Amino acid sequence: LLLVLVIFFFNLHLLMMDSDEMIPTKTTPTLIFLCVMAVMGGFPIGYFTTIISGAMLIIQSQFLLDDQWLQIIVSTTVAAAAIFALLGGWFNQRIGRKKVILVSCLFYIIGCIVISVATNKEAIVAGRFLHGIAIGLSSCTIPPYLAECVPTNIRGRLLIMFPVLIALGQWAACIFAASLSYLRDKNCSWRIMFGIGGIPVLIKLFGFPFMPESPRWLVSKGYIDEAFKVLKSIYGKTDKGIAMAQMNINSMTEVDHAEESHTRKRECMLFKLLRNRASRKALIVGCALQIFQQLSAVNVVMQEKYYYNNDDFSFVIVNFFN
Repeated sequence: LLLVLVIFFFNLHLLMMDSDEMIPTKTTPTLIFLCVMAVMGGFPIGYFTTIISGAMLIIQSQFLLDDQWLQIIVSTTVAAAAIFALLGGWFNQRIGRKKVILVSCLFYIIGCIVISVATNKEAIVAGRFLHGIAIGLSSCTIPPYLAECVPTNIRGRLLIMFPVLIALGQWAACIFAASLSYLRDKNCSWRIMFGIGGIPVLIKLFGFPFMPESPRWLVSKGYIDEAFKVLKSIYGKTDKGIAMAQMNINSMTEVDHAEESHTRKRECMLFKLLRNRASRKALIVGCALQIFQQLSAVNVVMQEKYYYNNDDFSFVIVNFFN
């Protein structure tokens, strides 16, 4: 975690020292705090999707779960995440990115409490469902929130940090699951596993109210002055920072007017993108990358090892390569 933070701040400092005259040379506290709080949202996604693998070994024996209940407890989070990831776009547009992220934090915390005090398998399913809601909302909200807030010269690297924190959360879940499994009180060990995951979320819950709303969302709702204030706090109040903020406001306003025009004409944006050669190539490449990633069967490995911890699956893989 320390290494990731060092790399994060080092890259942020280097990128903000860019010699381009239209890029602010000052790293503002708002930008640093915003990036840290937002990127932290990847950690619980990785943690809560992985910790069930270690906890289920204890939960299964304690509650005498059969295969059906095992599948329900594990898959509930994935199902809820898929549903609310689809609904997340609508919530983002209606109430704003910041509020959706705060709501996801509340679902994380409530889910941790429900699971930690659970006395039956139904309560565990309920807690896992709440975690799925939080994962779905945060996974479809944090990346666009970052992209809409941070300067373009550091946008790519910061967006990469989000999946890095997801992987870090998976690694931390494996470490805590392995360590806590040696506790004598097995009834407490799996509860602590889920409780620990709520600590970074709690920090984020208290820190994120001080974060600005997405300027892109503010512009879409007509709050131009508020969006300009947000961008000035991010880019800095220097002459170059103010110029950069104004340039972004003008760009966002033009895009918003174009979207309204297409909506009135009932013109599908997808068809317009496909008619443009450059946009068509970028769209095809982007979609192809996502398709081939899913066809690589990585989700099969994730499902069997990180979620179910299936020893039979390990036996099949080892014998296949032997």
